[in-house]
Amino acid sequence: MISEVTGIRRIRMLYLQLLYRCNFECLHCFHGKRLQHADAFTADEAINLLALMRDQYGTEAVTLLGGEPFVYRDLTQVVQYAKRDLGLRVEICTNGYRIERRLTEIAPDLDLLRVSLEGIGSTNDHIRKFGSYRSALSALEIAQHLGVRTGATMTVTSRNIEEVLPLARVL
Repeated sequence: MISEVTGIRRIRMLYLQLLYRCNFECLHCFHGKRLQHADAFTADEAINLLALMRDQYGTEAVTLLGGEPFVYRDLTQVVQYAKRDLGLRVEICTNGYRIERRLTEIAPDLDLLRVSLEGIGSTNDHIRKFGSYRSALSALEIAQHLGVRTGATMTVTSRNIEEVLPLARVL
């Protein structure tokens, strides 16, 4: 498949967008109206793709993306299969909004939780959603208590460029 067209024989990291659906409408998001769409993959489709990538291309890790991966109804099943059955390193990139219960469920099978933040306090909340800053910090703290490595991402724009270093200091 891929190797015949591109010559690529090994794909170490797969970025898998499980869905477009999201519980935010961030100012910088490029998904637009797709945020309202149904899940991009069923659990079986996602699992089959992960197995195919590992078996045919030696994939070692997967980053699960959205939309918002924590609103994907079969997230636990996909994470557990990727980790327990395929032995992949599993990372999730999330907005961190109200994910505590599901995070606790999947923590044993999660290698990295990466939370998106766009600044400190009201800057982040203006760009993302009211209350999202505190929720994101809480998600990072809970993940750390559960033994999950954490990270953060920031989409830098003219609205938040002045908060890159202050946010780094907070984190």
